[in-house]
Amino acid sequence: MPDILDGVSTEETESVKWVLDIADPASGPDLATEYNAATSVELNCLMTAKIAPDGSVEVASLRRACSSKVRQRAGAKTRTIARIVAVYDPQDLSADVSAAYAALEEGTQGFLVIRRGIHIDTPAQDGDLVTIYKVEVTQRIELQAADNDEYQFGADFAVLDWWENVPIGGAS
Repeated sequence: MPDILDGVSTEETESVKWVLDIADPASGPDLATEYNAATSVELNCLMTAKIAPDGSVEVASLRRACSSKVRQRAGAKTRTIARIVAVYDPQDLSADVSAAYAALEEGTQGFLVIRRGIHIDTPAQDGDLVTIYKVEVTQRIELQAADNDEYQFGADFAVLDWWENVPIGGAS
């Protein structure tokens, strides 16, 4: 029987942070001045569901008159981030619970930094690998919550660029 290897648990092991500026995303955010900057906002405990990135690739069909077979060539890549839904206090936009609402203002550009595979209570360290999405907030909309729920808003994004598996603190 083959060995079945355990994967890394997804339970409480995904941190999502809004970082306003990263000087060199391809090298990773600086831990002190970018990732943990005063303007950065920890989103994961304000969001009502996990972040949902996705992607697609355009595929061109290449035909030849001498063949009944159609070949394909990969083309442009697209990344998307599904709407983030988070809680807020509609009467106190400066409250801690409203931090995501205040940060994700329509038209704002910044970076969604996702750290996976490390418990959310473990502080980020230089060398932790993250995925970075440079985004623009295309819409921030107040949502109607069910009775006995919490007030929520949704934020939609246009993905401008992305970098996968880059270390916090830059190349070690």
